[in-house]
Amino acid sequence: MRPSPTKSVSFWIAIACVAALIASTVAAPNGPALKLRPASLEEEPWTPLTFLFIGRGDWLGTLFASACFYYFGREVERYLGVIKFAGIVVTAALAAAGLGFAASLPDVGAAGATAAGVLVAYMRLWPVNRVSMFGSVALSARDVLLAFVGLSLLGSLGGGQLHWEGLVPLAGVAATLLFFVVVDRDSARAKFHARLNTALYGHGGSADDIAWDTIPRAGLHELTLLELERVEAKAGAQGMRSLTAEERAFVHRLRLRTDGGVATVEGQVPTS
Repeated sequence: MRPSPTKSVSFWIAIACVAALIASTVAAPNGPALKLRPASLEEEPWTPLTFLFIGRGDWLGTLFASACFYYFGREVERYLGVIKFAGIVVTAALAAAGLGFAASLPDVGAAGATAAGVLVAYMRLWPVNRVSMFGSVALSARDVLLAFVGLSLLGSLGGGQLHWEGLVPLAGVAATLLFFVVVDRDSARAKFHARLNTALYGHGGSADDIAWDTIPRAGLHELTLLELERVEAKAGAQGMRSLTAEERAFVHRLRLRTDGGVATVEGQVPTS
């Protein structure tokens, strides 16, 4: 049984995005600032928190970001846990703030960056999943991310000039990818995939890492020998990274083979 959506951080971030936009619209122009304004940070110490929930200030972008948290963020949070999910949000927000400082923007909102980060996380975990949004259309995280970033880039090029605010979602994408490179490197999931790849393909990143002459050839079928020579020539000319998954697994199985017949794994010719 799935937990109630109101018990997730993502749900309340989605609500906060809409509430922040309403507050900024009603209170403008004399109300308190909600976006992060680098030049006024000391006078507005609350903005490092409130800027998490507001984007460029338009309804479309805010509702889009809110929908990303509601439809995609809850599953990411449930799978990764609150701490890692919060790490994604904070990392993407820091990237948005960094862009604001680097580009000397008068103010910056991070909702676009954090929503893009959530989409990247969902796409990484479930690349082919489609989520029913608004009770009708089913979209993948990749589709939503491409639309989100595309619209932001189009907006950033309006008037023939580059508007740095439109690059905020891209900053969130880059920051989230870096987050997974650093944080997920030592996770149980990453270690499992590393062991799986070693079992399937063995070690080695270049042709020099494989002692091709030591691969037992006695008893191999003629077609298997021809395929081994072809793969060896390909690895020598283009490098081990040029080999397909089937070719690497083929070589690894032959390396496990022994002349005496112990632990023999018969090599099968991979399809090209």
